[in-house]
Amino acid sequence: TADYNADITAARGGVFQIIVKDADGTVVLDRMLNGNREPDSFSGVTSSGTSGTWSVTIVLTSFNGDGSFSLSEGD
Repeated sequence: TADYNADITAARGGVFQIIVKDADGTVVLDRMLNGNREPDSFSGVTSSGTSGTWSVTIVLTSFNGDGSFSLSEGD
């Protein structure tokens, strides 16, 4: 698993999306936030996945703002 946290501030609409895949390419997290709408943050633990090198994809669609995210190895 991995622990995750994301927080955005957007003046207008748009979408912030984080996708995490395990070493087998299986999606263990797919979450999004819509700009200028609550909630503007999320956190938690991904689903369990296969050990090894995981990939993280951040997708910004018409996003105008700033933010931060973190992802770290879980227990």
